[in-house]
Amino acid sequence: MDVQQRVSKQEIAFSSARKAPMLAVPSDMDATQLLQALGIQRPKALIMISGGAAKIRLNKRRQKRLSNLFSLGIAHAAAALSAAIMDGGTAAGVMKMMGQGVANCGYITALIGVVPADKVTYPGGPAEGSIEDGAALDSNHSHFILVKGSDWGDETETMYRSAKTLSEGVPVLTILADGGSNCKKEALQAVRYGWPIIVIEGSGGEADRLAKLWHRKASFLSKRLRSSIADPIEAEIITDGKIQLFPIAGAAQALQARTSLDIVARHPEHCPGSKPKTGVTYTSSLDHPTSSLCNCLCSHFNLDLVIANEPF
Repeated sequence: MDVQQRVSKQEIAFSSARKAPMLAVPSDMDATQLLQALGIQRPKALIMISGGAAKIRLNKRRQKRLSNLFSLGIAHAAAALSAAIMDGGTAAGVMKMMGQGVANCGYITALIGVVPADKVTYPGGPAEGSIEDGAALDSNHSHFILVKGSDWGDETETMYRSAKTLSEGVPVLTILADGGSNCKKEALQAVRYGWPIIVIEGSGGEADRLAKLWHRKASFLSKRLRSSIADPIEAEIITDGKIQLFPIAGAAQALQARTSLDIVARHPEHCPGSKPKTGVTYTSSLDHPTSSLCNCLCSHFNLDLVIANEPF
């Protein structure tokens, strides 16, 4: 059977006001055809969210801080940059936080959820609670890609292949919070694509494991670093990754600025101002010659952040 004959498209009606297109696809579907079939337009930037999909094991204070980082930080940055967001799409963990953030911003951001088809429930599909180790789709997402598969992680290859196609010619930034073994594999894929990663330190899970290893990096010579890390996937992430740590106690406004300005600093063609000079480090974001967008953002945030040609 042809790949196209194994594709199913429908609209999920979460309510009379919230509807989202859903595409059920085989894992080997061409990414360009997939995105065209779902009707997703190329954004000006792409933010990948990788993180815990189960109950986050943080105290209430830290959960609130993490939720604010997503809803007041990342969601606002995506809206300001006309960026799309791609994540795991379920109404759990950081994906639910991301959905609420997009909702709070007025649903102006494309939020694409990619999931294994046999693990999720939704209106008009499998009933909530009917799938062992399953999860409901989040109603605040704008698009869904259901990849043929019966295990969490079966969707990862399709997700990153689609993300790479969608982001051709535009900047990509990955945010990692909490998470387990699947998030580790997602972080590895981001590293291999050359995408920078902001790790939310203090959010638990794989994010904190990578943060601890990253702190160790300065004490090892590059040749010894990889051999000093037992897990080969984590070794590659730490050795080759462009990683920045952001504390869970940090201000949401600071994460918004960091996310926005990192994309602008790395891709000045997305800013209406002039390009930065090669090799120059700007000690203040207001000195950075990417002009109006950077100046507007920094004035709005009232922050003085360090921006360099290679900020990681």
